[in-house]
Amino acid sequence: MAPQTKRPRSSSSSQAETSNKYPRTNPKPTPHDAIWFDDGSIVLATDVHLYRAHKSILAQYFTVFKDMFDMPTGEEGFGDGGSVSAERWDGLLLVRMAGDSDEDVYHLLMTLYDREYHQKDKPTTLPIILALLNLGTKYDIAAIRREVIEHLSIYYPSEYENWFSDYQPPLLKEDQGTPKDANFQLLAAARRCNAGSILPMLFYSCAIEPLDKIFESMNLLDIKDFKNLIDGRENMLARWVSIFGKTVLRPEDKCQSQTCSDARIRMFSHRMYFEVEFPPEIFPLGAYTGALRELGKGEDYKNLCRSCVLKFHSCLPAFMFMFWEALPCIFRLCRWDDLPESIDA
Repeated sequence: MAPQTKRPRSSSSSQAETSNKYPRTNPKPTPHDAIWFDDGSIVLATDVHLYRAHKSILAQYFTVFKDMFDMPTGEEGFGDGGSVSAERWDGLLLVRMAGDSDEDVYHLLMTLYDREYHQKDKPTTLPIILALLNLGTKYDIAAIRREVIEHLSIYYPSEYENWFSDYQPPLLKEDQGTPKDANFQLLAAARRCNAGSILPMLFYSCAIEPLDKIFESMNLLDIKDFKNLIDGRENMLARWVSIFGKTVLRPEDKCQSQTCSDARIRMFSHRMYFEVEFPPEIFPLGAYTGALRELGKGEDYKNLCRSCVLKFHSCLPAFMFMFWEALPCIFRLCRWDDLPESIDA
């Protein structure tokens, strides 16, 4: 690559400046101050900015750009994105990124030029995740699409063993503020981009949100997905909450301690009946992580006999595996083995 007179900014300051770089109305796109290389060989245009980049870099990652550069200029288009035309900017080929937001294009180019801009083992921002997933899929950028889905798979796993992995850093930077509908935005993007492997856990994460938040975010989802989300939530509350209680707490079983039997019945009742809202720990995965101490009152747990506590721990893994296998079907998705091979797609 030819020497660069300007380098993309990769620090948090560059992200903080983002809002200043995206005026909502700009009738004439202007050169971007961070992604403008004097030795660049192509100009990408959004409705806000011009980005002077390198054909060699774009062709390395974008299959669609590589094919485009082999085409004679004219009125052809490529994919559902920009178009190839005889338009020029200062003698360079100009490609209009029709249908792509200026912010998304900025995040994608920053990721291509600065490989520390997005890393799957470090917190990022929701706009970056969405931009990379959407444009990585749209323009068939396999490396970017794979990386962002692998990043999301840490928090929305498709493997039973990975759900029990050690603590991971948060997906989103805490100082950036997490939108309250973040899970719903991610679910909509994953569905749109056919990222099948992360769909079950995204559906689950949205389904355990408070009902008012679910209905506030319903406009983000396809009507069929929204219905499946609500049905899946009701399925978990009506069926799986009870299965967990009966399998693990065994309220109908008697043991040598009447005090223990009474405590298990109270804990089961507490688990089954809520007056207002169902907290996340009532749902199967939350119940697993909370274990017995989160069920009912603290003194009830103290009244359990050692034998029943040991039975609880022996029953829990079997219940969790059974629920995990059923999870995709709860939201009317394919079984785990039949979900699209999203990471390699």
